[in-house]
Amino acid sequence: GSEMADVIDPPETADTHSGAFEVVWRSQALSVSAEAAFVHLFGASREAFWLDSSLLVPGLSRFSFLGDATGPHARSVIFRDGGQCGEIRTGCNGAPRPIGTSVFDYLDGDHRAPVLDPPPGLDCPFVGGHVGYFGYELKRLTCGAAAHEAPTPDAAFLFADRLLAFDHRDGCVHAIALAGRGDPADRRAAQRWVDETID
Repeated sequence: GSEMADVIDPPETADTHSGAFEVVWRSQALSVSAEAAFVHLFGASREAFWLDSSLLVPGLSRFSFLGDATGPHARSVIFRDGGQCGEIRTGCNGAPRPIGTSVFDYLDGDHRAPVLDPPPGLDCPFVGGHVGYFGYELKRLTCGAAAHEAPTPDAAFLFADRLLAFDHRDGCVHAIALAGRGDPADRRAAQRWVDETID
């Protein structure tokens, strides 16, 4: 193989791991639809997500999660070449940088810290962290040979530190932000985002 110049490994600083965060949140009764909120808040974002259950089953289709990569701790990573080559972008204006690891090694290293748990009083199963997908062509890293090349990334993940969670069962919406644990300025910024977003 060819030698890759300027390839970096993901940063191993504490703020890249979920255990270094606290959850800041606020809830209110639903007054807008998830669609209207997505278009208004995240519609112009280059990297945004909207997660829904595809099954209309009580308990399984309760939440919709919406967000993007514009938060201060957000980062996105895409993998090509069967998940063996990646590039990472930090924040909404960061330039993409190559990373010298496979998708599975990246996620393994990034998930060594404890997962984020909802704080007391917040009945919501997802309060931030990675969202994304694994493509079919990752089989070359697991159990098969590469048969096709996909025009889309083989895997893509976004670390979401700002999101809305629509609770369709209880008729409310939660604005959720992650703040660096023990960082008062970051907590104030997270609280400001939550308050401005929910109002």
